[in-house]
Order: sequence, then structure tokens, then C-alpha cells
Amino acid sequence: MAGRSPMGQKELLRGKLMEMVKQGKMRLKAAALKIKVSYRQGKRIYAAYLGGGDRALIHGNTGRPSNRRLEEEIRGQAVSRYQQRYSDFGPAFAAEKLEEETGLRVSADTLRRWFTAEVLWKGRRRRRAYRSRRERRPCFGELVQFDGSHHDWFEGRGPRCCLITMIDDATNIRYSRFF
Repeated sequence: MAGRSPMGQKELLRGKLMEMVKQGKMRLKAAALKIKVSYRQGKRIYAAYLGGGDRALIHGNTGRPSNRRLEEEIRGQAVSRYQQRYSDFGPAFAAEKLEEETGLRVSADTLRRWFTAEVLWKGRRRRRAYRSRRERRPCFGELVQFDGSHHDWFEGRGPRCCLITMIDDATNIRYSRFF
């Protein structure tokens, strides 16, 4: 994979812990707990580390292309067809049209990746819903909100009450009282 270091955070942590086990500073059982694997799996990882060092901790498929990738020929056909006929479509609609008209079955996500890599399509960020904020009132008491909550506040040990709460907008002071 381009741009990815051969060892990720997970592998670095495993390497440090296995080195501590090797030096006798930590027990294998504790290292297995830290990396959240069983003791048995920890033994396998440790054996691999002893045999191959840090390189043994990296997954064997790292840096290799996926076995499930589509052929370059299909990619070329899809990209050229998009440039010729569907350049004003988004990837999802283009995927539908490609399958409908040419029989090429490519997912919208794959097309999106291809078009982004070829700089044929640039996704739009969705805007957040607009929400206007009201400025706070400058003086105490200018805007006061009251709310009441009828409830058995004392759980049968006293009369049923209503808690009235007042909130002042300017200072955010709250005042509550039972009635």
C-alpha cells in the first residue's frame, strides 16, 4: 500500500512487547493480555518473533495488491466510458448506467475510487444544516424562561409537588423552587 509504513501501530506494539518478553522484563502471559490475544496465540506470535524478528510480525499480504481487485482492462473501459458518456453523472448513477448499457458490473464505491484517482470526479461535502444562533440578552431579567415539572418528588414521604425552574438568558442563572 502506498504511503503506509510496513509496520503499523499494532505491529510496533507487538514488537516492543515481544522484545520485553525476550529480555525477561515481561512474562508472555502479560504480553498476550496487553495485545488482547489468547496465551496460545501469544506463544505463536512470540515463536514467529524469535524466528524472524520484527518482519515476522507484519502480515504477509501487506504491500501487495488485493486478490479481489478488478483487471486493469475493466478499469480502463469504465473510465473511458465515463469520460465519453457519463461525465456529468455521479459514481452511483454511472455504475447503474455502465451495467445497463455495457454489462460492466462495477460497484459505485470502486468507481468513486477510480474517478477520484483519475481526478474525474470530486465528491461534495455535505453541508451541515443551517442553524442561526440568537445572541444572549445583555441584562439580567430581560429574557427569563420558566418550566414546571409535576412529579412525586419526595416518593410518598411528602405531598406531590411541582418543581418550577427559572433560567435567566443573560447570566444563565437557574432558580428552582417546589410548590
